[in-house]
Amino acid sequence: MIFGDSFFRSLLTELARYWRKIVFCRTPFFHQEMMTAVKPDDVLCGLAERYFASTRPDTERPHFLAYPLMHGRSTAPDAMFATLWDEMIDANALALNR
Repeated sequence: MIFGDSFFRSLLTELARYWRKIVFCRTPFFHQEMMTAVKPDDVLCGLAERYFASTRPDTERPHFLAYPLMHGRSTAPDAMFATLWDEMIDANALALNR
């Protein structure tokens, strides 16, 4: 599992050499709800230093699934997204955590 910025996203091809499955969360926060839902073996967290000045404490984080709603973005995932989501995410655990 990765909590990070575009730098980590650009490393996904390289990181895929070492892990069969990677859940990448584009966020400045550590999301315990995603940890509970994914149960990863390893966790990487990182942000570019340009974000340090605007980083808020994890106690102020919204639920991970709230991001699109908070930013007024609609979601239109690929038809195969639901299958992948069900394979990698425990939706019940995610719904019960904040």
